[in-house]
Amino acid sequence: MGRTNFIFINYRIGEYKKYEKKGMIKEKNLNETHYLYDNSIWVEIDMYKYYEGCMMLARIPLPSFDELIQIFEKSSIEEEVIGAVSLILNEHLENFIIKIDDNINSGSLNKKIIKRIKYLRKIVFEETEDLIGTLNEKSEDIFEDSDVLILSSKKNREEMLKLSQKIDLILSR
Repeated sequence: MGRTNFIFINYRIGEYKKYEKKGMIKEKNLNETHYLYDNSIWVEIDMYKYYEGCMMLARIPLPSFDELIQIFEKSSIEEEVIGAVSLILNEHLENFIIKIDDNINSGSLNKKIIKRIKYLRKIVFEETEDLIGTLNEKSEDIFEDSDVLILSSKKNREEMLKLSQKIDLILSR
């Protein structure tokens, strides 16, 4: 898998300062913020409530869905797995559900993948607790996050609930 694709920064313990001392530079252009570090350009990716107080940076170009699945299934580096999960849930949720279905149908869920799915369950469970009550509301809710409006569509909430149900099915076996 080569060099790291993600940097996990915990603000609560002052890790950002550590990266600044190592040469990380934050650049802001109009509506876009990126970071320069390790001779690469990095962007912040959304993380879920489970990681409140933390930031995840991803190296540009972002890994493809197949690369994210490889990281999720095989990486022994925790921040790589957390980054892959964050991007999968943000960018590839529908494809991930299809992938889980394929693994269930083919019987190719090994112990390591089940362990990773248990890990994913912690994140998804926290998110779906908030989503269950909102499914019957308007098709779009608007949240404010760092002066950026984020649209959360009903379809995304339904996909997250579907993933939660798939995880429950896998773990009940």
